[in-house]
Amino acid sequence: MSKRLLILSYHYPPFNATASQRAASFSQYLPAHGWDVEVCTFDWEGVQSESTTIVHRIYPGKVESKARPHWTLRTPIISTLRVAWHYLNGTFDYQSSEQRKRMDAWLRKEDLSRFDLVLGIFSPHFHLSQAAEIHRKWGIPFVIDFRDMWDDRVLQTNPQLTKKELLLHALVKYKWRRWMRDAAGHTSVSAAMNDQLSVLFNQPGKVIFNGYQTAEHEVNGSQYPIFTISHAGTIVEWKQIDMLFEGIALFIANTASEVHLILAGVHVLIASHVDAALKKHNLINHPGLKVMPRIPRAEAIDIIRKSHVLFYPPAVGFEGVYSSRIFEFMASGNPIAVAPRGDRAVDELMAAYNNGDTFNSPAEVAAFITQQHHKFAAGIPTQTTNNMTGFTREAQAQALSDYLKSCLKA
Repeated sequence: MSKRLLILSYHYPPFNATASQRAASFSQYLPAHGWDVEVCTFDWEGVQSESTTIVHRIYPGKVESKARPHWTLRTPIISTLRVAWHYLNGTFDYQSSEQRKRMDAWLRKEDLSRFDLVLGIFSPHFHLSQAAEIHRKWGIPFVIDFRDMWDDRVLQTNPQLTKKELLLHALVKYKWRRWMRDAAGHTSVSAAMNDQLSVLFNQPGKVIFNGYQTAEHEVNGSQYPIFTISHAGTIVEWKQIDMLFEGIALFIANTASEVHLILAGVHVLIASHVDAALKKHNLINHPGLKVMPRIPRAEAIDIIRKSHVLFYPPAVGFEGVYSSRIFEFMASGNPIAVAPRGDRAVDELMAAYNNGDTFNSPAEVAAFITQQHHKFAAGIPTQTTNNMTGFTREAQAQALSDYLKSCLKA
């Protein structure tokens, strides 16, 4: 007999973010493993794809912009008071306060007795408190899926935090422990993250990787006619890109061939970080450079598939932090250059992948790209057969299903 699962997720298609795909894949593949799934999310603008999943879409109201925050967050004294008030009340996602209120109202009026389990996906924080409240009111077990931490710097070996940040982190940890006190379990996207959460909550969890969508990589087709090096996805400011950019610049300087360099997903919040690196390594005026803002997912996948070399900047020093784009890169079968070495999670993935490696110098990066260019010049495809089928979203959903069932039996 099927079990009924309610998924709480702020992010869900057509919201254009990788986080949306995690929730969508759970709702898509869990039914094959004995779950009747319903999703509670927001009615985001965009084209909604057809689905057999019951999705309760709540009008989101006004969403505060991180690029242009509310005036109360731009006024020094008022900003401090507002943040302090929110943190003391456990409202850590104050930019999405309106969305929380709207989802809280829907959950209060809905008869939730039909569900056997609730799965809340972090972030934002408010799904933790909502799941805990559902448990108190209805007695329904809940599991929280952590895509990241409240601040990924806590995954650093020696995070440099101010006294204010230490105080705020202590408040977050206190609230998280309180909300998770009666949780049936928790999942996360990496072993390092799971280790920290298991200590914090005093219970073991389960690693469920983001994985990749098989159907998105089934389309066969030719690569670009001009040798193309690409990255599709966000490059946040704390990712190390200098070694990769210097290696790419070395390769370009030593080849007479035309080379295209594509950076897709460079939105306004990180444009200065990427621009500075491009200027530093004399790539900003490269005639084959194309810097693009965030684009539709299908277009990003197309760039990944058609390129000849993909580069991936790791989060060295942040144990267990990686972008889910790494799985889409691997699904393409294309060569992947990662530098510098030292991100344990990504290094382990590259060790298992048959067409990529991690490097410790710009010269090594340039040599790897040169090797791929020789193949291209000889008419040999740089792509290989994808050997990472254990990381499909279907496979990860099955692992999640097994874990959720074990939580119900506990």
